[in-house]
Amino acid sequence: MTHEFEVVDEPEGDGGLSLRNKINLIFAALLGVALAIFIGQNTASEEVSWLSVDVELPLWLVVVGSAGIGMVLAVVGQAMWRRRRRRQDAT
Repeated sequence: MTHEFEVVDEPEGDGGLSLRNKINLIFAALLGVALAIFIGQNTASEEVSWLSVDVELPLWLVVVGSAGIGMVLAVVGQAMWRRRRRRQDAT
């Protein structure tokens, strides 16, 4: 059983990425490199206490986890704020 594939010409140019998308991709790549360096330099473990629970975690995990929780809380807070504003504007 053989399969034949149709040759498709590649589009000219940059594939349709806007300048904003290019800047976002560059920023994401730089952020990824910075995060990799941060993780590589912070491999020591630290004791973390929360609600009388003590665990030992790598320092990078504590910092990245805290930042992630902060981002989630910020998004949820922003969504609640927008919902409240829309309800006020509707009345």
